[in-house]
Amino acid sequence: MKKQKVLITGGNKGIGLSVTKMFVESGQYEVTVLGRDFSEFPYIENDSLKMIEFDLSRISGIPALVDEVGDIDILVNNAGIMHGTSYDNYTESEKREMLAVNIEAPVALISSFGKAMGARGKGRIVNNASIAGEIGHPDVWYGITKAGVINATKSYARIL
Repeated sequence: MKKQKVLITGGNKGIGLSVTKMFVESGQYEVTVLGRDFSEFPYIENDSLKMIEFDLSRISGIPALVDEVGDIDILVNNAGIMHGTSYDNYTESEKREMLAVNIEAPVALISSFGKAMGARGKGRIVNNASIAGEIGHPDVWYGITKAGVINATKSYARIL
């Protein structure tokens, strides 16, 4: 039986690493992990997965990334950043980075991979958001971006 292909963004640490561990240890998937830094990645020597070093704030590079990854069966949009800054102390570059990584990149990946999944008539997309997107958060920009992920999930569920 052919293994399903899964792409996990931010799968190199935190919650994403737990997701990676689950998929790798099941032995049932071809796993690709996307991250900015694999220096402390515990699966670095594991031949059963592929690692792609990529910064999701580079939105213009996503089409080439999608081509490099190829067709997938499961997309786990996990990557996200939080600066932990009060709303009135954010720099413009911090806001732009957070908007790019937390909203623009997942939407670009859903759009790209979702089309192919739709054409095949199957696929799964899992978006990791946060309760901060529902109840608010002291880091206002983080909460805003996570609310955007929740809305994008609901919108794409209807579209796709």
